[in-house]
Amino acid sequence: MTPSDLTELQTLLDQSQVSTASLTTEDASTAPGTIWTVTAEDLQRYGIQTLAEALNFLSLGMNTEKHLDYSEIGARGVVFAGDYGAHVLLLIDGHAINEQWDGGAYFDRQMGIPLELIDHLEIILGPGSVLYGSNAMLGVINVVTRNGRTIDGGWAAVDSNVPSSLRASLGAGKELDVFGRSTDVVVGAEMYRSTGPRVELGPQPYGLDGVTGEPRRFTDDDVGTGIWGGELTTGRFANVFGAHAKVASGDFTLDLRGSTARRGTPTSVYGNFGDRNNWERDRYASSDLRWRRDLSRVVGLDARLYADHYDYYQQLSTRAAENCLDGQVEGCTYRLAGQARWLGLDTHGTLDWLTNGHLVTVLGADARMRRISSWEDYVEYTSGEAVPTDDYELGENAIGVYLEQTAHPWDTVGLNLGARLDGDERFGTHLSPRAALALLPMKGSVIKVMYSEAFRAPTAFERYYADITYWVEARDLQAEVVRSVEASVEQQFGEQRVLVGVFGARWTDMVSEEELTEAQIADAIASGVLDEDVVTAYQYRNLGSSQNYGVNAAWQGAAIDRRLHFGATVTVADWIAGTAFALDGPGDFAVAPKLFGNVHADLNLGTDLPTVGLACRFVGPRLIDYSDFDPVPKAPTTAEVRGTLSGHVPRVERLTYRLSANVRTSTDTPFPIGPLSGPVPGYDHQETAPVDPFTALAGLAYEF
Repeated sequence: MTPSDLTELQTLLDQSQVSTASLTTEDASTAPGTIWTVTAEDLQRYGIQTLAEALNFLSLGMNTEKHLDYSEIGARGVVFAGDYGAHVLLLIDGHAINEQWDGGAYFDRQMGIPLELIDHLEIILGPGSVLYGSNAMLGVINVVTRNGRTIDGGWAAVDSNVPSSLRASLGAGKELDVFGRSTDVVVGAEMYRSTGPRVELGPQPYGLDGVTGEPRRFTDDDVGTGIWGGELTTGRFANVFGAHAKVASGDFTLDLRGSTARRGTPTSVYGNFGDRNNWERDRYASSDLRWRRDLSRVVGLDARLYADHYDYYQQLSTRAAENCLDGQVEGCTYRLAGQARWLGLDTHGTLDWLTNGHLVTVLGADARMRRISSWEDYVEYTSGEAVPTDDYELGENAIGVYLEQTAHPWDTVGLNLGARLDGDERFGTHLSPRAALALLPMKGSVIKVMYSEAFRAPTAFERYYADITYWVEARDLQAEVVRSVEASVEQQFGEQRVLVGVFGARWTDMVSEEELTEAQIADAIASGVLDEDVVTAYQYRNLGSSQNYGVNAAWQGAAIDRRLHFGATVTVADWIAGTAFALDGPGDFAVAPKLFGNVHADLNLGTDLPTVGLACRFVGPRLIDYSDFDPVPKAPTTAEVRGTLSGHVPRVERLTYRLSANVRTSTDTPFPIGPLSGPVPGYDHQETAPVDPFTALAGLAYEF
């Protein structure tokens, strides 16, 4: 075999196989969507610690922004700040993680999956509701975990962002013979703790409390100063624990996952500054039993029975009377809790009509029952009396039916047509179609043209939340909808891959809060849903529409006998102002960059020498969210560079190390911090949540 034949064979072996886009395994290059994969080796070589970092440094089209200790996610110039990832569908081995109370999913430490368990990431840009229903508006990310056969042992790992965090991970995987049946077992757990680092914020001269007329209290002191800020030495912390187990035997696979995350919220403007009593907690538990069998060469059946639990709790202690109920002039503790439990069955049949993958039909249904509950109250500071302001518990049902048809009438043509109809007691019905055409005009070339739609159901919080002091329940919310058209050209040159794509999307019925008019407030008071002395109130509503468009491009490859890997991606996007729903001006979407991308390369220096990885991400200027300055200020263009050394510890068999250093050119983010969002005497600039300019990671892992 000639060297060119070996290169071509290796290239074929390296082509990414994905199953997220159409529920059948296929080449990423011809699957219906713009798809990017990130491998476990990539995560190791570039010092990646979270899914958010993998998106920033290694993926195409998606980016995240760090807001103190959690990350906001966006794609193609769109970021919905404060949605906790509700517009991106996160899957773990195909199981939807987005919770059913507020729609959120976490892409940082709070995801709760040890990185050592990840085999690869499948990232699909654009609408994905055709198979998965709600939340898949900006894209779908599937975290595919490793199996016991490939692990064949165990690991113990520890690393630290010196000196502010510590992570420990432990797990094992093995293919076993159980009563004569091959059984694949994987277990893994992770613990993460962080504190600080210390930062100096403010001072922001807020002034007088709107209720007492005295300087507002921002600490637990009996006398207020009206000044927010100072050195943040306490209250900034995160404690996370997550565990995952997978057992596969015969036609069955059982997945179990659980996580709990508690993090401080010491800068919330509704609580005391730096107070450790201000925190929030998320707890997840999920189970997933899958069954798959090929009944013949033509017919295959799949079924997934899943059950999930999620609960959320937040408390904010404040001495500011204006943040509390009437009569609570000495302050209060605000408490909010939400819970969701859901049980579902997703089944689909696959018909491979020609038994060669050239004509395949997928028909399925996903039925789900939900139980949603929430409560809210204010606990008076001196008496400890809890005054409830919101409380509900209800059951909901939802069902989706989907049909997908793929066809390859010629070796150079691929078609994918599909649609899903969802019915949900929370908002009604929605139809999500998709059509994709792939042309392979010559060796290594793929041209794609796609149309797709997606929706996001209103969350339970948006639909049912009410507070007699300032918020009216939204009774008629509809689903948010995005319609997208995109085209791409991809070319393979030996070990090099180049992709260029264009996209355009129209967003309608987006959910946003709206301040009610005096007449609407009067009607709400008359109907008893607001207190009689309320003068300002809000409600969630479907507001307006807008359009965006742009270009994304990527290049990746290998050289020097595949010891050198490299890549680069870039996305350029802009907006056409419609009836603005989250725009601060024509074409300006807060927090979202119009230009972002990354460049990365790694080199294996050889036996007993480390692998050197260097990754850089860049983000263009972005408008600061919820700022009342005119003009609205921007977070500056930012570059972030990470260098990583990884390899085997000399003379210690099976012990590996990883060392990373991360540097940012700007500590500014597009997220305002503190109570002031506009100019007042003594305050003439918008303060934003800071990001650490330099971090260093050191870690060890032992395989056994």
